[in-house]
Amino acid sequence: MTVFMRHKQRLTAQAGRFGRPGGPAAAVAWLAAATGLFWVAVSGQTTAAAKPEDRPMPTISAGRRAFFEQHCLDCHGPETDSNVRLDTIPFRIVSVADADRWQAVLDVLNSGEMPPRDEPQPTAGEKLELLDELATTMVAARRALADEGRRAVMRRLSRREYANTIESLLGVRVEVGDLPADNTGSFDTVGSSLFISAEQIEKYLEIGRRALDEAARWADFKPPESPHAIRVEPEVAVNPWLAAERDKLKAGYDAYLAYKQALVACVDLPENAAVRDELKQAGLTTDNPDQLFRFLMAYQWNSKLVKKPSEGEFGFHKRFAGVNFTRSLYERDHQYVADYFTIPEHERGICLMIGQGAREATIATKKGAAAGRYLLRIRAAPFPDSPPARRFIDIGRGDHLDTFSVLACRQVTGSLKQPCLIEVPVVVPLQNWNQAIRFQIREKTWHSRSELAPIITASLAATGSGPKPAVWIDWVELVGPLTDGPTGGNPIGDRWRAILAAGENSGEGAEDRPTADTADEARRARAILGAFVREAFRGRPPLDAYLDELVGLFVARRAANESFGVAIREPLSVVLASPSFLYLTEPADSEAARPLDGRELASRLAYFLWSGPPDAALLDQAAAGSLADPDVLTAEVDRMLADPCSRRFVEDFLHQWLYLDRIDFFRFSSSLHPGFDVSTKAAAVEEVYETFSHLIACNGSLGRLLDSDEVVVNGLLAAWYGLEGVEGEAFRPVKLPAGSPRGGLLGMSAILAIGNANGETSHPIERGAWVLRKLLNDPPPPAPANVPQLTRLEGRLLTTRERFLAHQEEPQCASCHRKIDPIGFGLENFDAVGRWRTHDAIEKKKLGRKEWEIDASGQLHGGSEFADFHELKRLIAGRDDAFARGFIEALATYALGRQIGFADREWIDAVLAEVGAKGYPLRDMLRAIVTSEAFRTK
Repeated sequence: MTVFMRHKQRLTAQAGRFGRPGGPAAAVAWLAAATGLFWVAVSGQTTAAAKPEDRPMPTISAGRRAFFEQHCLDCHGPETDSNVRLDTIPFRIVSVADADRWQAVLDVLNSGEMPPRDEPQPTAGEKLELLDELATTMVAARRALADEGRRAVMRRLSRREYANTIESLLGVRVEVGDLPADNTGSFDTVGSSLFISAEQIEKYLEIGRRALDEAARWADFKPPESPHAIRVEPEVAVNPWLAAERDKLKAGYDAYLAYKQALVACVDLPENAAVRDELKQAGLTTDNPDQLFRFLMAYQWNSKLVKKPSEGEFGFHKRFAGVNFTRSLYERDHQYVADYFTIPEHERGICLMIGQGAREATIATKKGAAAGRYLLRIRAAPFPDSPPARRFIDIGRGDHLDTFSVLACRQVTGSLKQPCLIEVPVVVPLQNWNQAIRFQIREKTWHSRSELAPIITASLAATGSGPKPAVWIDWVELVGPLTDGPTGGNPIGDRWRAILAAGENSGEGAEDRPTADTADEARRARAILGAFVREAFRGRPPLDAYLDELVGLFVARRAANESFGVAIREPLSVVLASPSFLYLTEPADSEAARPLDGRELASRLAYFLWSGPPDAALLDQAAAGSLADPDVLTAEVDRMLADPCSRRFVEDFLHQWLYLDRIDFFRFSSSLHPGFDVSTKAAAVEEVYETFSHLIACNGSLGRLLDSDEVVVNGLLAAWYGLEGVEGEAFRPVKLPAGSPRGGLLGMSAILAIGNANGETSHPIERGAWVLRKLLNDPPPPAPANVPQLTRLEGRLLTTRERFLAHQEEPQCASCHRKIDPIGFGLENFDAVGRWRTHDAIEKKKLGRKEWEIDASGQLHGGSEFADFHELKRLIAGRDDAFARGFIEALATYALGRQIGFADREWIDAVLAEVGAKGYPLRDMLRAIVTSEAFRTK
C-alpha cells in the first residue's frame, strides 16, 4: 500500500489545477482507492517471476562446442562485428533469452542458411545429430520456461481505444491529440509500453468533460421536423466573376504594354542622350524593346532617365514587383480563362479548372443552420475526351486553396447528354456561432499552390494554356438535416437522454432547478451513476463506497447552485478518468496462470476485434458463463466480424503491422507523380484494408496476400492501375488480366509507396527489408553503427542497381545487403508510388541524364534465382509457411497485449498446424487465436 499511498498523495496535491470548484483532484485520489486498483499495477509494473537457476534445466551437451568452433565462430566469434555471438551462448538454458538465442540457431540451421554455402559444410551426419539434439532441447525448454516471458501487465487503453470507448458510451467522437502518444516499437496494445502519469489523468478529466458537455448540448438540440433543400447553379456565380477576371487580366497586360512602350520611348528623348549612350555600349537599344525594358526594370537604369513615366499613371503601385507580376499573371492565366469561355457547356454549368479560375463549385448552408447529417447532391458529367484518370471529383471544405480538406472522392460517369447524379453524405456540426458551413467540389488533384504549380507549368509548356477541363457540373444541392433513415435523427442526444433516464424512477428532483440537496435527487443521481459506471467498467458493478463518493461530488455541485444536468457531469467525468475505465482490468489472484472470467474474456475479445468495449450481447454471454464453450466463442467471433465495428480491427492492426503510417512520412512530388494526390493515396491505403476484409468475409487463404489473380479496388484505383470496366466508389473483387503485376501486397501502391526514401524515387533497401520482415518472417538485423557514407558516388551517373551494390563492397554491410538488395531490385519495375515501368533514369546537374532498362533479376539469398518481378513474387508466395508464422505471431501480440516469445512457440505451432492443414484460411486463423488457451488465460 505504500506505493499506492504515494500516488494518492501526488494526485491529491493536483487539486488546484483542475479548473473547477469542488476539488475533482481529490476525487481522482479516492477513485483509485474505491475501485480497489493499486497504482503500482496501473503504472505498468508487475512482479517478476522467480528465475529457475536453482532447478534442473535443459542443457546442450558440451561436445557440441567443437561444431561451433569449426563452422560458426569465424563469423560469430569475439573477433567479428557480428550482432550474433555464439562464443558466449550459454549451453545451460535458464531463461527465455537463452532459449531465444538457441531457437534462432536451430531455425537458421534448419533453413540451410547457415553455415553459408561458400564456407566449409558439416557432414550430413554431424548436422543431423546437432539438429536432433537442439530440437529435443527446445521442446524441453518450452516446458521448463512455460510461464517465463508470457506475463501480461494490466493494460491501459490506447488513445484510439479510449476514443472508441468514449464514443460507445456517449456517441461523441473526442480528439485525443492532447494525450501523450502511445510510443511503442510494436503494437499500441502491448501493455508494457502504455504508461500513465498524473498529468495524463488531468487530460482524461478534461476530455471527458468536453465529451459530456457536447453530449448534453446535442440533447438540447431540436432538429427541424423536415429537411429543406438549397440548390446552386454554379455558373450564375462563377461566370460573371470569371469574365471580370479575364477582363482585368487583359487590362492589366495592356497597361503593362503601354508602360513598357512609354519607358522605352523615354530613352529616345534628347534629354536622355547620355543614358542612351551608356546603354548602347552595353548592346541595348530601342531596336530590341523587350530586352531593353527587362534591363531597365532589373537594374533600375530608369532612375537615371529624365521625364520617365510614372508607374502609378499606369496603375502599378510597386514598380518592379507590380509590373512584372501583372505580366506573369496574364501569361499564366489569361489564355486559360479565355479558353474557358469557348467551351459551350460553360453557359449551363461550370467546367472545373485546376488551380485557378472556375476551380470549384461551392454551396453553403444558411447561417446558423441546424446541425446534423445532410445529403450533398451533384449533377455532373465528364467531357468525352477527358482521360479516365481525371473523371473524379473531390468534395471537401476549405477557406482558400491551401486549406482544402478532402471529405470524399467520387467518380463522374455518364455523358454530357445524360449526366450522373452523385450523392455524398456530409455533416454540419453543432455551432456555438452563427456562421454558414461551406462545401466545395473540385476536380480530384493536388490542392495546394505549391503542389499544383508543376502541373500548370507543364500544361503551359505543352499547350500555352492550363489543363483542359475534364468534368462539367450542372448544379449542386444540399438537402437536410435528414430526420429519418440510418443517417437521420439525433443519436447523440438520444444517448445522453438515455443516461439521465436511468434515474427517472429514483427521485423527483427537477433537472434544471438549482435547489439544496435532497434525498430524492441523491437517489436519482446514484441510479444514474450506478448504471453508467457498470457500462463504463464493461459490466463490472461499482463498489458502494465508490458510488458514495461520486454521489457526494454531485451533491457538492448542486450545493454550488448548478442544475441537475450540469452537476451530474462532474462525477461522470471522474468515472471516465478512473482506472477501471482506462484499464482492461484482469487482476491476478496469484503468480499462477488462471482462466479469464467471462467479463474479462469479453473485454479482451471486444478490444481485439472491435478496438472498443463489449456490447450487451457479449456481456450477456459472459454473465451466463457461455464464453467458456469454444463453440459459443467461435460463434461470437463470427458475429463480431460481421459487425461494422470490426473495421477498426482491420485498419488498426494492418496500419501498425504493415507500417502503413510510413505513407504519411513522405511528401510525394506532384511533378514526378501527378496522379498520386490525396484521394489516390487514400484509395491505395483503402485497398489494403478492403482486401483483408474481403478475405475475412470469404474465409480466403492468407496466401492470397502474397499472390492473387484478383484485386479489390474501386473505380478510382482501377483507373490508377489501368484496369477497365470498374466504376463507382465501392470496392469489390476484380479479376486481373493475364500478366498483370497486381494481386497481393507486392502489387499494391500503398505497400510500394512506403518503400521509398523521399517521396520521389524507389528505394530497394527499404523495400527488401520490408519484405524480409513482413512477408518472409526473416527480419534483417539493425544496421551497424559504422555504416559508411558512399559520398564517392555523388559525382557519377549510376543506375539504381550500381549505386546500391556498392554497399556490398563494404564488409560490415555485405552480410545484410546480400539478403536485402536482390529482393529490392526485383521490385524496381514499380516506381515510388507503385506505377509499373520498364525504364528508369537519373539526372544530375553538370553530369547530365542517364536512362536504363530495369533489370529485376536476382537470387534469394541461399535460394532460387528469379528472372523478373513475376518470378520473385511466385518464390515469395511459395514461402507461405514463413509468412503465416509471422502473421500469427503479430496477430497474437496485438490480441494478447504482450510480446510473443520463445515460451509461446508450442501453442503458436499448434495454431499453425491446425489452420495450415486447411490452407491458412484467414477467418479460421482469427478463430484459432481466440479459442486458444493463451487467449483465454491470464
